[in-house]
Amino acid sequence: MRKHNVSVSVERNFAWFRVAKTGTRSLNRFLEETVSDYCYLRPFDETMQEAWVQDFVESNCFKFSFVRNPWDRLVSGWRNKIQYGSARTEKFLQVLDPRASETELALYRTDFIAFVHALPDSKLASDNHFQSQSAILQGVKLDFTARFERYNGDLGVVLDRIGLSDRAESIPHMNKSWSGMHYSQYYDSETRDLVSELFREDIIRWGYAFVEEPKVG
Repeated sequence: MRKHNVSVSVERNFAWFRVAKTGTRSLNRFLEETVSDYCYLRPFDETMQEAWVQDFVESNCFKFSFVRNPWDRLVSGWRNKIQYGSARTEKFLQVLDPRASETELALYRTDFIAFVHALPDSKLASDNHFQSQSAILQGVKLDFTARFERYNGDLGVVLDRIGLSDRAESIPHMNKSWSGMHYSQYYDSETRDLVSELFREDIIRWGYAFVEEPKVG
């Protein structure tokens, strides 16, 4: 079995194949607090080598994941990991462009357009925060693919399947909204097309499209 970022519960009979930047943090915290045998695994965890994990994931357990519009997801990844910074930001930038000067690194932090132009030819495109969702979920036969764009409703489907529908209001993200710029405002026509090529399989597989910000009034 190809190694994945996966969370499992034998008690609730599910395997959640995690895709970064699709609301994973809130759901993970909720499951940690709610499910007694919840197990959060990464590909490098030794437990991922154990037969029981592979056997369980390949069983008839409920397998689900969340996906997100690639243009929107990339903006979220850049804002969270590059623009506003994290403990791994410097490492991300070095992977993006190992030969970059300090001036160029600073540009990637502040200019999304410059970041997008550097991404396709870099190793950062293989990091799970910036990798295509199709690649992350390669080889997985999901029972349900939830959409970030309809998070509340699709999460409700997941919680119903694992017997936790009565706890839905306990998940903070369900009531959280982002009031900043619409993702389309971060792009010009060239970077929009670059992302279209980079995440072509995601776009075809889940029918995503680049949508301009809805006009008000």
